[in-house]
Amino acid sequence: NSSQLLLVALRSLTPQWSTSALGESAGCLGRLSGILPVSVREIPFPTIAYLDDPFATFVSAVFGLFFVLVFIWPLTRIIKSLVEDKEARINEVMKMMGMPAEAITFGWYLTYGILWLIPAALMTIICWGTVFQHSNKFVVFLFFWLFGMCVITLCSFISVFFATAKMASVVGALIFFLLYFPY
Repeated sequence: NSSQLLLVALRSLTPQWSTSALGESAGCLGRLSGILPVSVREIPFPTIAYLDDPFATFVSAVFGLFFVLVFIWPLTRIIKSLVEDKEARINEVMKMMGMPAEAITFGWYLTYGILWLIPAALMTIICWGTVFQHSNKFVVFLFFWLFGMCVITLCSFISVFFATAKMASVVGALIFFLLYFPY
């Protein structure tokens, strides 16, 4: 029979450790060898060879700090503009004119959400072929953009505690930098 001849040829090409005909010592498939068809085999999953990349090792140690330093300047600008609006009482005037507080907050998020698209795209392009070469580019872009959105939330939180824009931006940058160290 041609199928039996093919099976014998395949068994001769298959390493001995990968067949399920080893009996009880072959694990789960060995115990079920009387039930399962003879053609069931265990083979290792194909993986690419391990590469020792010194650049990736260096970048993994420094990337978080670089990431924080890139975002410090925009963070200070956002905090400064939020607190300047509070100093000039622009939010109160808008509320007196009938604008809901949610609309004011949404305006800030929309403005800076659109502005964060450009740095997120640039950082994705910079990291495209080196740092995140095996990652989905959209996921990397989304990571950078969502981090920028989280920075806006942190800026809103920090701006509540200050009355002067200069002090708020300095302390906000210090807080943001110190929040890196538990990482």
